[in-house]
Amino acid sequence: CFVEKLDQILNDFPKLDEIHPFYTDLMNVLYDRDHYKLALAQIHTAKRIIDNIAKDYVKLLKFGDSLFRCKQLKRAALGR
Repeated sequence: CFVEKLDQILNDFPKLDEIHPFYTDLMNVLYDRDHYKLALAQIHTAKRIIDNIAKDYVKLLKFGDSLFRCKQLKRAALGR
């Protein structure tokens, strides 16, 4: 769920190399090109970390022996 939303955010943001040079210069003046790229990279990193955490907890849920233990694992995963 979170990974798909972050992936959609990354895909919806325009690539600086694909837009008109006027808008590239305008964005560089208003927001700074390097800061923009850094922010997108941080979103990508967050997406990767969330995906890894989800995979780890899905593996743990497979070995959950009771409903209570599975609920505890779910709560722990959402808390991270």
